[in-house]
Amino acid sequence: IIDPTKGIRSGDISEYTGNQCCRRAYLRGCFLAGGSVSNPETNG
Repeated sequence: IIDPTKGIRSGDISEYTGNQCCRRAYLRGCFLAGGSVSNPETNG
């Protein structure tokens, strides 16, 4: 997590994953940082 005042943060992420939309965005960012994301509902 990047904090504008403190730089890169590690540790408790609960403040960022409280809402379902925030959880999705956090997980999407993790997958994008680690490689790629694919939608299993699409062909190709």
